Amino acid sequence: MPAAPGSLGSGARCSVQAMAYGAGFAATGTPLSVELDAQGFSLRAPDGRELAVPWSAAGVRRHGFNDSRCEIAWHDGHDRCALSLGDAAIIAELYALPALREAAAAQRTSRARRDRATRRWVLLLLAIAALPLLLFGLVLWQFDSIVSRVVSGVPVAHERAIGSALIGRYTEGKQIVAGPAADMLRELGQKLTQGSRYSYDFRIVHEPGVNAYALPGGYVVVHSGLLRVAENAEQVAGVLAHEISHVEGRHGLASLVRSAGLAAVFALVMGDTGAFATLSRQVTDLKFSRDTETRADRDGLERLVRAGIDPAGMAEFFKQLDASAARMPDWISSHPAPLDRHAAVQEAIAKLPPAARQVPRLPYDYATIKAALPAAEQSR
Repeated sequence: MPAAPGSLGSGARCSVQAMAYGAGFAATGTPLSVELDAQGFSLRAPDGRELAVPWSAAGVRRHGFNDSRCEIAWHDGHDRCALSLGDAAIIAELYALPALREAAAAQRTSRARRDRATRRWVLLLLAIAALPLLLFGLVLWQFDSIVSRVVSGVPVAHERAIGSALIGRYTEGKQIVAGPAADMLRELGQKLTQGSRYSYDFRIVHEPGVNAYALPGGYVVVHSGLLRVAENAEQVAGVLAHEISHVEGRHGLASLVRSAGLAAVFALVMGDTGAFATLSRQVTDLKFSRDTETRADRDGLERLVRAGIDPAGMAEFFKQLDASAARMPDWISSHPAPLDRHAAVQEAIAKLPPAARQVPRLPYDYATIKAALPAAEQSR
Protein backbone atom coordinates (compact mmCIF):
# COMPACT_ATOMS: atom_id res chain seq x y z
CA MET A 1 0.00 0.00 0.00
CA PRO A 2 1.25 3.54 -0.69
CA ALA A 3 2.62 5.36 2.29
CA ALA A 4 1.06 8.54 3.56
CA PRO A 5 2.17 11.78 1.92
CA GLY A 6 5.61 12.80 3.01
CA SER A 7 6.63 9.27 4.07
CA LEU A 8 9.12 8.86 1.16
CA GLY A 9 10.89 12.02 2.16
CA SER A 10 11.13 10.80 5.76
CA GLY A 11 12.98 7.63 4.71
CA ALA A 12 10.05 5.18 4.59
CA ARG A 13 9.53 2.70 1.78
CA CYS A 14 6.30 2.19 -0.07
CA SER A 15 5.02 -0.22 -2.67
CA VAL A 16 3.14 0.92 -5.74
CA GLN A 17 1.69 -0.81 -8.79
CA ALA A 18 3.22 0.13 -12.14
CA MET A 19 3.48 -1.01 -15.75
CA ALA A 20 6.99 -1.92 -16.84
CA TYR A 21 8.28 -1.62 -20.43
CA GLY A 22 11.52 -2.48 -22.18
CA ALA A 23 13.91 -5.44 -22.38
CA GLY A 24 12.64 -8.39 -20.34
CA PHE A 25 9.08 -7.06 -20.19
CA ALA A 26 6.07 -7.65 -22.41
CA ALA A 27 5.74 -5.45 -25.46
CA THR A 28 2.41 -4.16 -24.17
CA GLY A 29 3.80 -3.67 -20.66
CA THR A 30 4.12 -5.89 -17.61
CA PRO A 31 2.18 -5.03 -14.42
CA LEU A 32 4.29 -5.40 -11.29
CA SER A 33 4.91 -4.03 -7.83
CA VAL A 34 7.68 -1.48 -7.32
CA GLU A 35 9.32 -0.56 -4.01
CA LEU A 36 10.12 3.15 -3.68
CA ASP A 37 12.18 5.03 -1.10
CA ALA A 38 14.15 8.28 -0.83
CA GLN A 39 17.23 6.76 -2.52
CA GLY A 40 15.69 4.91 -5.46
CA PHE A 41 13.44 2.02 -6.40
CA SER A 42 13.61 -1.77 -6.72
CA LEU A 43 11.58 -4.45 -8.46
CA ARG A 44 11.62 -8.08 -9.42
CA ALA A 45 11.67 -8.64 -13.20
CA PRO A 46 9.59 -11.45 -14.77
CA ASP A 47 12.80 -13.45 -15.32
CA GLY A 48 13.47 -13.37 -11.57
CA ARG A 49 16.17 -10.69 -11.59
CA GLU A 50 16.19 -8.23 -8.72
CA LEU A 51 16.73 -4.69 -10.03
CA ALA A 52 17.68 -1.79 -7.78
CA VAL A 53 18.10 1.64 -9.40
CA PRO A 54 19.17 4.83 -7.57
CA TRP A 55 17.38 8.05 -8.47
CA SER A 56 20.67 9.42 -9.79
CA ALA A 57 20.52 6.80 -12.58
CA ALA A 58 16.85 7.37 -13.43
CA GLY A 59 14.89 9.98 -15.30
CA VAL A 60 11.39 11.05 -14.24
CA ARG A 61 8.86 12.86 -16.39
CA ARG A 62 5.10 13.27 -16.57
CA HIS A 63 3.18 11.71 -19.43
CA GLY A 64 -0.22 10.45 -20.42
CA PHE A 65 -3.49 12.39 -20.68
CA ASN A 66 -3.15 15.76 -18.96
CA ASP A 67 0.22 14.55 -17.65
CA SER A 68 -1.65 12.43 -15.12
CA ARG A 69 0.95 9.66 -15.07
CA CYS A 70 4.65 9.56 -14.28
CA GLU A 71 7.36 7.72 -16.22
CA ILE A 72 10.50 6.52 -14.48
CA ALA A 73 13.15 5.53 -17.07
CA TRP A 74 16.56 3.91 -16.66
CA HIS A 75 19.04 1.86 -18.65
CA ASP A 76 19.61 -1.81 -18.01
CA GLY A 77 22.91 -2.27 -19.79
CA HIS A 78 22.27 -0.94 -23.32
CA ASP A 79 18.49 -1.33 -23.06
CA ARG A 80 16.13 1.41 -22.04
CA CYS A 81 13.44 0.41 -19.52
CA ALA A 82 10.59 2.43 -18.05
CA LEU A 83 7.89 2.31 -15.37
CA SER A 84 4.56 4.05 -15.70
CA LEU A 85 2.91 5.11 -12.43
CA GLY A 86 -0.61 6.45 -11.99
CA ASP A 87 -0.84 7.08 -8.22
CA ALA A 88 -1.15 10.87 -7.91
CA ALA A 89 -0.05 10.99 -4.27
CA ILE A 90 3.08 8.94 -4.93
CA ILE A 91 3.86 11.04 -8.01
CA ALA A 92 3.66 14.18 -5.89
CA GLU A 93 6.02 12.67 -3.30
CA LEU A 94 8.46 11.60 -5.99
CA TYR A 95 8.77 15.13 -7.29
CA ALA A 96 9.35 16.36 -3.73
CA LEU A 97 12.31 14.02 -3.09
CA PRO A 98 15.64 15.92 -2.73
CA ALA A 99 17.56 13.09 -4.41
CA LEU A 100 15.22 13.14 -7.39
CA ARG A 101 15.40 16.91 -7.65
CA GLU A 102 19.18 16.69 -7.57
CA ALA A 103 19.19 13.95 -10.18
CA ALA A 104 16.81 15.96 -12.35
CA ALA A 105 19.05 19.03 -12.02
CA ALA A 106 22.11 16.92 -12.90
CA GLN A 107 20.28 15.49 -15.91
CA ARG A 108 19.25 18.96 -17.04
CA THR A 109 22.85 20.08 -16.70
CA SER A 110 24.04 17.04 -18.63
CA ARG A 111 21.46 17.62 -21.35
CA ALA A 112 22.47 21.26 -21.54
CA ARG A 113 26.11 20.22 -21.95
CA ARG A 114 25.16 17.72 -24.65
CA ASP A 115 23.01 20.33 -26.37
CA ARG A 116 25.86 22.85 -26.26
CA ALA A 117 28.28 20.25 -27.58
CA THR A 118 25.81 19.30 -30.31
CA ARG A 119 25.36 22.95 -31.27
CA ARG A 120 29.13 23.42 -31.39
CA TRP A 121 29.53 20.39 -33.64
CA VAL A 122 26.67 21.56 -35.87
CA LEU A 123 28.20 25.03 -36.10
CA LEU A 124 31.61 23.51 -36.82
CA LEU A 125 30.19 21.31 -39.57
CA LEU A 126 28.30 24.26 -41.03
CA ALA A 127 31.47 26.34 -40.92
CA ILE A 128 33.44 23.58 -42.66
CA ALA A 129 30.71 23.26 -45.29
CA ALA A 130 30.57 27.04 -45.75
CA LEU A 131 34.34 27.57 -45.77
CA PRO A 132 34.80 26.98 -49.54
CA LEU A 133 31.99 29.45 -50.26
CA LEU A 134 33.43 31.98 -47.83
CA LEU A 135 36.89 31.60 -49.35
CA PHE A 136 35.46 31.93 -52.85
CA GLY A 137 33.55 35.04 -51.80
CA LEU A 138 36.68 36.48 -50.19
CA VAL A 139 38.67 35.80 -53.35
CA LEU A 140 36.01 37.53 -55.48
CA TRP A 141 35.86 40.45 -53.06
CA GLN A 142 39.63 40.87 -53.04
CA PHE A 143 40.21 39.65 -56.60
CA ASP A 144 41.65 42.93 -57.88
CA SER A 145 44.02 43.11 -54.92
CA ILE A 146 45.05 39.48 -55.46
CA VAL A 147 45.62 40.11 -59.17
CA SER A 148 47.77 43.17 -58.41
CA ARG A 149 49.93 41.22 -55.96
CA VAL A 150 50.34 38.26 -58.29
CA VAL A 151 51.09 40.42 -61.33
CA SER A 152 53.65 42.51 -59.44
CA GLY A 153 55.58 39.34 -58.58
CA VAL A 154 55.86 37.95 -62.13
CA PRO A 155 59.47 38.00 -63.41
CA VAL A 156 60.02 40.10 -66.53
CA ALA A 157 61.27 37.03 -68.40
CA HIS A 158 57.98 35.23 -67.72
CA GLU A 159 55.97 38.27 -68.77
CA ARG A 160 58.04 38.47 -71.96
CA ALA A 161 57.31 34.80 -72.68
CA ILE A 162 53.58 35.47 -72.26
CA GLY A 163 53.74 38.44 -74.63
CA SER A 164 55.75 36.40 -77.14
CA ALA A 165 53.07 33.69 -77.09
CA LEU A 166 50.35 36.30 -77.70
CA ILE A 167 51.92 38.63 -80.27
CA GLY A 168 51.57 36.08 -83.06
CA ARG A 169 47.86 35.75 -82.36
CA TYR A 170 47.32 39.51 -82.47
CA THR A 171 49.28 40.02 -85.70
CA GLU A 172 48.49 36.72 -87.44
CA GLY A 173 47.69 37.20 -91.11
CA LYS A 174 48.51 40.92 -91.01
CA GLN A 175 51.15 42.72 -93.03
CA ILE A 176 54.01 44.04 -90.89
CA VAL A 177 55.04 47.46 -92.21
CA ALA A 178 58.74 48.23 -92.66
CA GLY A 179 60.43 51.39 -93.87
CA PRO A 180 60.62 54.98 -92.55
CA ALA A 181 57.53 54.69 -90.34
CA ALA A 182 58.87 51.58 -88.60
CA ASP A 183 62.27 53.24 -88.14
CA MET A 184 60.65 56.34 -86.62
CA LEU A 185 58.56 54.17 -84.28
CA ARG A 186 61.62 52.33 -82.99
CA GLU A 187 63.59 55.55 -82.49
CA LEU A 188 60.75 57.23 -80.62
CA GLY A 189 60.28 54.09 -78.55
CA GLN A 190 63.94 54.06 -77.57
CA LYS A 191 63.75 57.69 -76.40
CA LEU A 192 60.65 56.95 -74.34
CA THR A 193 61.92 53.76 -72.71
CA GLN A 194 65.37 54.83 -71.49
CA GLY A 195 66.20 52.87 -68.31
CA SER A 196 63.25 50.49 -68.66
CA ARG A 197 63.50 46.91 -67.41
CA TYR A 198 61.80 45.77 -70.62
CA SER A 199 63.27 45.09 -74.04
CA TYR A 200 60.68 46.63 -76.36
CA ASP A 201 59.43 45.38 -79.71
CA PHE A 202 57.59 48.06 -81.73
CA ARG A 203 55.61 46.95 -84.78
CA ILE A 204 53.34 48.54 -87.36
CA VAL A 205 50.60 46.40 -88.88
CA HIS A 206 48.86 47.44 -92.07
CA GLU A 207 45.32 48.00 -90.78
CA PRO A 208 42.99 50.92 -91.56
CA GLY A 209 41.59 51.15 -88.02
CA VAL A 210 42.81 53.90 -85.70
CA ASN A 211 44.33 51.69 -83.05
CA ALA A 212 47.42 50.88 -81.00
CA TYR A 213 47.88 48.40 -78.19
CA ALA A 214 50.50 47.00 -75.84
CA LEU A 215 50.98 43.36 -74.89
CA PRO A 216 52.74 42.05 -71.78
CA GLY A 217 56.52 42.07 -71.81
CA GLY A 218 57.15 45.09 -74.05
CA TYR A 219 55.28 44.43 -77.31
CA VAL A 220 53.68 47.55 -78.81
CA VAL A 221 51.64 47.39 -82.01
CA VAL A 222 50.43 50.43 -83.99
CA HIS A 223 47.98 50.31 -86.91
CA SER A 224 48.94 52.11 -90.09
CA GLY A 225 45.49 53.72 -89.94
CA LEU A 226 46.52 55.55 -86.77
CA LEU A 227 49.68 56.84 -88.43
CA ARG A 228 47.54 58.22 -91.27
CA VAL A 229 45.33 60.09 -88.80
CA ALA A 230 48.28 61.55 -86.84
CA GLU A 231 49.60 64.85 -88.16
CA ASN A 232 53.14 64.77 -86.81
CA ALA A 233 55.72 62.67 -84.97
CA GLU A 234 54.84 64.34 -81.64
CA GLN A 235 51.33 62.93 -81.87
CA VAL A 236 52.70 59.47 -82.59
CA ALA A 237 55.08 59.84 -79.64
CA GLY A 238 52.08 60.68 -77.45
CA VAL A 239 50.40 57.43 -78.50
CA LEU A 240 53.58 55.44 -77.86
CA ALA A 241 54.07 57.05 -74.44
CA HIS A 242 50.52 56.01 -73.50
CA GLU A 243 51.05 52.40 -74.64
CA ILE A 244 54.48 52.17 -73.01
CA SER A 245 52.85 53.27 -69.75
CA HIS A 246 50.48 50.30 -70.07
CA VAL A 247 53.51 48.01 -70.39
CA GLU A 248 55.42 49.58 -67.50
CA GLY A 249 52.33 49.41 -65.29
CA ARG A 250 51.69 45.79 -66.35
CA HIS A 251 48.13 46.76 -67.23
CA GLY A 252 47.94 44.24 -70.07
CA LEU A 253 49.08 41.37 -67.88
CA ALA A 254 46.58 42.35 -65.18
CA SER A 255 43.79 42.57 -67.77
CA LEU A 256 44.58 39.08 -69.04
CA VAL A 257 44.60 37.67 -65.52
CA ARG A 258 41.25 39.28 -64.66
CA SER A 259 39.67 38.05 -67.87
CA ALA A 260 41.08 34.51 -67.70
CA GLY A 261 40.09 34.14 -64.02
CA LEU A 262 41.43 32.24 -61.03
CA ALA A 263 43.05 29.53 -63.16
CA ALA A 264 45.28 32.22 -64.65
CA VAL A 265 46.23 33.44 -61.16
CA PHE A 266 47.25 29.92 -60.13
CA ALA A 267 49.19 29.43 -63.39
CA LEU A 268 51.18 32.62 -62.75
CA VAL A 269 51.78 31.77 -59.10
CA MET A 270 53.20 28.40 -60.22
CA GLY A 271 55.27 30.08 -62.93
CA ASP A 272 53.51 28.13 -65.70
CA THR A 273 53.61 30.76 -68.44
CA GLY A 274 52.61 28.21 -71.08
CA ALA A 275 49.40 27.36 -69.26
CA PHE A 276 48.75 31.06 -68.69
CA ALA A 277 49.21 31.82 -72.39
CA THR A 278 46.82 28.99 -73.26
CA LEU A 279 44.20 30.41 -70.88
CA SER A 280 44.80 33.91 -72.24
CA ARG A 281 43.99 32.81 -75.77
CA GLN A 282 40.37 32.59 -74.62
CA VAL A 283 40.42 36.36 -74.07
CA THR A 284 39.36 38.20 -77.20
CA ASP A 285 40.56 41.71 -76.26
CA LEU A 286 42.73 43.51 -73.76
CA LYS A 287 40.33 45.88 -72.06
CA PHE A 288 41.39 48.55 -69.62
CA SER A 289 39.20 50.47 -67.22
CA ARG A 290 38.72 54.21 -67.62
CA ASP A 291 40.87 54.74 -64.52
CA THR A 292 43.66 52.68 -66.07
CA GLU A 293 43.46 54.66 -69.31
CA THR A 294 43.56 57.94 -67.40
CA ARG A 295 46.60 56.72 -65.44
CA ALA A 296 48.35 55.73 -68.69
CA ASP A 297 47.64 59.22 -70.11
CA ARG A 298 49.13 60.84 -67.00
CA ASP A 299 52.18 58.55 -66.88
CA GLY A 300 52.65 58.88 -70.63
CA LEU A 301 52.67 62.66 -70.33
CA GLU A 302 55.42 62.45 -67.70
CA ARG A 303 57.33 60.08 -69.96
CA LEU A 304 57.17 62.57 -72.85
CA VAL A 305 58.52 65.33 -70.61
CA ARG A 306 61.42 63.16 -69.40
CA ALA A 307 62.29 62.28 -73.02
CA GLY A 308 62.29 65.96 -74.06
CA ILE A 309 59.35 65.53 -76.46
CA ASP A 310 56.66 68.19 -76.77
CA PRO A 311 53.73 66.83 -74.68
CA ALA A 312 51.23 68.90 -76.67
CA GLY A 313 51.31 66.12 -79.29
CA MET A 314 49.37 63.84 -76.95
CA ALA A 315 46.61 66.42 -76.45
CA GLU A 316 46.49 67.19 -80.16
CA PHE A 317 46.06 63.53 -81.03
CA PHE A 318 42.99 63.22 -78.82
CA LYS A 319 41.33 65.90 -80.95
CA GLN A 320 42.29 63.92 -84.03
CA LEU A 321 40.92 60.80 -82.38
CA ASP A 322 37.58 62.49 -81.77
CA ALA A 323 37.40 63.59 -85.41
CA SER A 324 38.15 60.01 -86.55
CA ALA A 325 35.51 58.36 -84.34
CA ALA A 326 33.94 56.48 -87.27
CA ARG A 327 37.18 54.55 -87.76
CA MET A 328 37.83 53.78 -84.10
CA PRO A 329 37.44 50.16 -82.87
CA ASP A 330 34.60 49.03 -80.59
CA TRP A 331 36.81 48.98 -77.48
CA ILE A 332 37.13 52.77 -77.58
CA SER A 333 33.65 52.97 -76.00
CA SER A 334 35.19 51.75 -72.72
CA HIS A 335 37.79 54.57 -72.79
CA PRO A 336 37.26 58.11 -71.53
CA ALA A 337 35.91 60.36 -74.29
CA PRO A 338 38.74 61.74 -76.49
CA LEU A 339 37.74 65.36 -75.85
CA ASP A 340 37.70 64.73 -72.09
CA ARG A 341 41.17 63.25 -72.36
CA HIS A 342 42.27 66.22 -74.46
CA ALA A 343 41.03 68.62 -71.78
CA ALA A 344 42.68 66.66 -68.96
CA VAL A 345 46.04 66.51 -70.77
CA GLN A 346 45.86 70.21 -71.67
CA GLU A 347 45.22 71.05 -68.04
CA ALA A 348 48.22 68.95 -66.96
CA ILE A 349 50.44 70.55 -69.63
CA ALA A 350 49.46 74.02 -68.42
CA LYS A 351 50.93 73.16 -65.00
CA LEU A 352 54.29 72.14 -66.47
CA PRO A 353 57.27 74.51 -66.31
CA PRO A 354 57.96 76.43 -69.52
CA ALA A 355 61.08 74.39 -70.25
CA ALA A 356 58.97 71.21 -70.52
CA ARG A 357 56.59 72.87 -73.00
CA GLN A 358 59.06 74.76 -75.15
CA VAL A 359 61.12 71.96 -76.71
CA PRO A 360 62.44 71.50 -80.27
CA ARG A 361 60.26 69.67 -82.77
CA LEU A 362 61.20 66.07 -83.55
CA PRO A 363 63.49 65.73 -86.61
CA TYR A 364 61.12 63.79 -88.85
CA ASP A 365 59.54 64.70 -92.20
CA TYR A 366 56.22 63.22 -91.19
CA ALA A 367 54.48 63.94 -94.48
CA THR A 368 57.13 61.89 -96.31
CA ILE A 369 56.85 59.10 -93.72
CA LYS A 370 53.06 58.93 -94.17
CA ALA A 371 53.41 58.92 -97.94
CA ALA A 372 55.67 55.84 -97.69
CA LEU A 373 53.00 53.83 -95.87
CA PRO A 374 51.29 51.09 -97.92
CA ALA A 375 48.12 52.29 -99.60
CA ALA A 376 44.95 51.49 -97.68
CA GLU A 377 43.67 49.18 -100.42
CA GLN A 378 46.83 47.05 -100.09
CA SER A 379 45.73 45.73 -96.70
CA ARG A 380 45.80 41.94 -96.60
